[in-house]
Amino acid sequence: GSGVQEIGGEAFYPCDSLTSLSIPDSVRWIGYTAFAWCTGLTELNLGNGIEEMDEAVFRGCSALTSVTLPDAMETIGREMFAHCSGLKEVVFGSELKEIGYNAFYGCDQLQYNTYDNAYYLGSGENPYFALMKKLNQDIETLQIHPDTVIIAGNAVSDCYNLTSITIPDS
Repeated sequence: GSGVQEIGGEAFYPCDSLTSLSIPDSVRWIGYTAFAWCTGLTELNLGNGIEEMDEAVFRGCSALTSVTLPDAMETIGREMFAHCSGLKEVVFGSELKEIGYNAFYGCDQLQYNTYDNAYYLGSGENPYFALMKKLNQDIETLQIHPDTVIIAGNAVSDCYNLTSITIPDS
């Protein structure tokens, strides 16, 4: 056969004893909260065939420390890794085009790259691939890095003092 191609919503929600997850290249889609609140998950290997994951697939997987997303993946769903409080490192794939609202909310240990008044996450050789959030709500200006490809959903919301944004033409 061609192997498993889809993992449905809430398929393994919440398997607190799950520590290791390896998803084969045959999987193309993962449904809503499929692995949410699997609080023991420490090892995650995502297959290179994954093109799309629905919302909150890994929400609350608090033991997860590092994630490398497959190149084929174009969208990170809303709240995908929200409340993954142990998450320190994320590497985006080369085809990523959209990062949903609050995708990394509550990931307080995440290591960001800083430029001007914003925090960024990288993809391979580009540490400024995605603008993830503002430095704080009091910023008045924002100069977006020339290598930025994506501005994440909710990245610069509620900045009531922001008077100037420069988006480079590069």
